[in-house]
Parts: sequence; structure tokens; C-alpha cells
Amino acid sequence: MTDNEIQQRLSDNIRKYRKLKNMTQAELAKAVGMSKEAIKSIETGINWPSKVSLSKICNFFNIDIYRLQYLFSDGTSH
Repeated sequence: MTDNEIQQRLSDNIRKYRKLKNMTQAELAKAVGMSKEAIKSIETGINWPSKVSLSKICNFFNIDIYRLQYLFSDGTSH
């Protein structure tokens, strides 16, 4: 799997989990101590989150990093 594929899955999955909680990007940003612009840039694949930011997002959604980075939004890995 390429870095681009991992980043796309990460972006898609963060967006998916945010929408499952009926949250806006601004609400998620506030909940995890980030800016709305940072969440937007992660969800659109412009930027990777830092390790600290990724940890905060995972903790907020109560999921592990594997689920965000490697699984498709339907829960499969391939």
C-alpha cells in the first residue's frame, strides 16, 4: 500500500467517523484541540496529522490508528 493510499483512507475514515457523530469539522476540531482548518486539511488529504493530533482523534473516536489508516470505510482492508 502506498503512502497516498494510506493518506486517502485516513482522510476518508476521519470524515466518516466525524459524520457518524453528526459533527462538523469545527466541532471535531474543538473536541480534539485543533483548528477547523487543520481538520479540513487532513480530511481533504492536503496534510497528514501529527502523531499527537492523530492520537487525539483516535482517542476521541475511541478507535485505534490501524482502523483509521488501513481499513476502508466499510471496515475491510482490501
